Amino acid sequence: MALWNGSAWGSLSEELKRAWGFGPLTFWREHWHTLATNTFLVRNALSVGVYETLAGTRRAMLVFWAANVATLLLIAGLVVWPMRLAGIPPTWDWAPSGDVGASFGGFGCLGAWVIGLPSKRTKTAILTIVALANIVKYLLIPELFGDAGHLVALLVGVLIGRALGREVVDPERGMW
Repeated sequence: MALWNGSAWGSLSEELKRAWGFGPLTFWREHWHTLATNTFLVRNALSVGVYETLAGTRRAMLVFWAANVATLLLIAGLVVWPMRLAGIPPTWDWAPSGDVGASFGGFGCLGAWVIGLPSKRTKTAILTIVALANIVKYLLIPELFGDAGHLVALLVGVLIGRALGREVVDPERGMW
């Protein structure tokens, strides 16, 4: 889908992003449908593809969508709503212009994959490295909505991965 609509190449039109992508202003524009549609606009599907290979298509789709939606709702409530209450004028630049929100699902898949690893030490190391990299990225190129969301999505993915238990993949069918 991302190849067809241009989002994989970074050429998704502003009109499509605002109509179908989830942004910080979605709640105040009443674009609730974008909680479902933004997943089809994801640009960087690498973490989803890796997780799908390891955990199966259905599980990857479930984790991606659930982590994406949960994180979008949490970040809108914990970051955007307080900004709105503080009187900060709502503008589209609260998130980068190419952001459609779906990267949260990818970070959720990363969290679910990490929590399924057998070694506690490896889990801790990977989660720490990803969190620190996200913080450094925020310090260099701050994007409050996206950066806070990526950390929350990682945690949401960990929680979803724990709730689902260890992955069991049938190598022939690629599903759990």
